Amino acid sequence: MSKTNITAHSGCLKTPMDSLDSILKAIVIGADFAEVDVNCDLENIAVLKHDAVTENDLNLVKLEDVFNISKKTGIKINLDMKNKNALDFIKNKAIELDIVDHLILSGVDENDTAKLKEQNYPIKYLMNVEIDDILEDDIEIEKYINFALNTNAYGLNIDFRFCTEKLIQKANQNNLAVSVWTVDTKENIDKFKNLNVWNITTNIPDVAIC
Repeated sequence: MSKTNITAHSGCLKTPMDSLDSILKAIVIGADFAEVDVNCDLENIAVLKHDAVTENDLNLVKLEDVFNISKKTGIKINLDMKNKNALDFIKNKAIELDIVDHLILSGVDENDTAKLKEQNYPIKYLMNVEIDDILEDDIEIEKYINFALNTNAYGLNIDFRFCTEKLIQKANQNNLAVSVWTVDTKENIDKFKNLNVWNITTNIPDVAIC
């Protein structure tokens, strides 16, 4: 791993969550990725929304529109999967538009990555590390590393508060990316850059890029 990627979190820099404005802001400031929350509306169309879609949700951004922007501008998209029913659409549309390399999945757990491996899913995916404490134990670290390797995950996606230098070193030794979220102070951004993580997701990508 070398240069740390910067992902503009959905709603970065005070833009509306899961909006085209948020994606366009990421493009303007030069972020490597823009993050979006992927859901399905009541007609099972892939849209952007963090929480479950209800009949009161109007004018949600369609994921297809995001893909068209990615195709046109080259911005990469981190797809935070809130509804796995969108996976087939993502695969088919990405292949159709030839943007498979523009995309990476997050928000997928160990069971999801095993299924994605079985399907030979063509888009890279990061396995979520589902913990609520600092990850220091060697056995626990080895467990996550092995599961990621065994399910062909591109790397690990972890809350920055629980990510340790030991985990990052072990992942890097196994050619696994480490992506930390959501890092919103310059001090912590600099810390994880120095630890050579693959990606930092942040609401202040302008600060992270400097």
